[in-house]
Amino acid sequence: MNKSLLSAALFALACQLSHAVVIPVSEDTYIAPVGQIGKTAGKENFMWISGDGAALLRFDVADYTGLIPPANVSSARLVFHFSKVKKASDLKIQAVTSEWTEAAQGRRAAPTLSATVLKTIPAEAVIEDQFAVIDVTAQVKQWLTNPASDFGLAVTCDAPANVQIASKEGVTTGHPAWLEIESHPLQVAGNDQIAPGVDSAKLGDGTVSNAEFAFLNGVLSPIQTQINTVISDAAGKVSKAGDTMTGPLIVKSDIKLGANGEFQAAAGDEKLRIVRGNILWDDTGMNVRSGKGFTFTHLENDLYRFRFDVPFAQEPTVMISAGTQTGVTVKVVRDLAPDGFTVTMSQGLLFQFLAVGAR
Repeated sequence: MNKSLLSAALFALACQLSHAVVIPVSEDTYIAPVGQIGKTAGKENFMWISGDGAALLRFDVADYTGLIPPANVSSARLVFHFSKVKKASDLKIQAVTSEWTEAAQGRRAAPTLSATVLKTIPAEAVIEDQFAVIDVTAQVKQWLTNPASDFGLAVTCDAPANVQIASKEGVTTGHPAWLEIESHPLQVAGNDQIAPGVDSAKLGDGTVSNAEFAFLNGVLSPIQTQINTVISDAAGKVSKAGDTMTGPLIVKSDIKLGANGEFQAAAGDEKLRIVRGNILWDDTGMNVRSGKGFTFTHLENDLYRFRFDVPFAQEPTVMISAGTQTGVTVKVVRDLAPDGFTVTMSQGLLFQFLAVGAR
């Protein structure tokens, strides 16, 4: 078993708080029609299935014993890819019952197979460049219960066939097989499986390093309970859902707002807000074309008073322009105050204002 693959799978599982683990195939080869494993079969970019040949797949599920309790496995699926189908036939999934390896030199005897057929893939489902997804829940539970019985799976057939399954060496011609295991709940990791020095303070200020995270070496669940407990002790800097945050929230990237993250929060040294409006004075009267958070009233002649629905904390900065088809003029703001301003307006012009000030 490639231990780095196991570590990667467990680390991804732990970090994503997932209840599923995907195990890539660790060894794959095929039994030739003569009933032996050829000396180069483990290096081929495919596994050949014929009338008396079979593909062999090993995932080293036994390595997960103690990490995934058999009783917690809700489902397990074998997935492999038909890279080439010249002649389809019913295929059978059987457990391998004796030792084998793809790495042995020279021809060697094929391993023994269980007489029990776990699943049958009908010939009409054996289609080139398609995937087979097979339920192997019972077999995976057996391997987790009795690790010594884990010798992998075989894909066999009785009738004449000419089918190729992609191997892990054949990434350019197909997709290597994998095994998916879903379980609930997963086992809780102990304190000895967490890197020394990873504490509430580091979780609170975000200084946990990748190297420290890499020490995680277990399947973590119900991990949320453990994380909630640790994060709640993080001096109020971080809080779990439902708690009240008592410390500062420091965000070191763009803040996305809105239902789909379509807005961005403005940043600066001051706590500011913006009110803006576009008003057209035409034959129908004064019409607000866009903007909100303000009202206006006619004082006398061409003089109008604009009032903010919510006054600013101080006098805001207000910029006003009036536009026609021939040009744009800047208007003078009068009687500026936290709650509004006064300006002269003329019929036939589009007035645009922008007010920026302290909250």
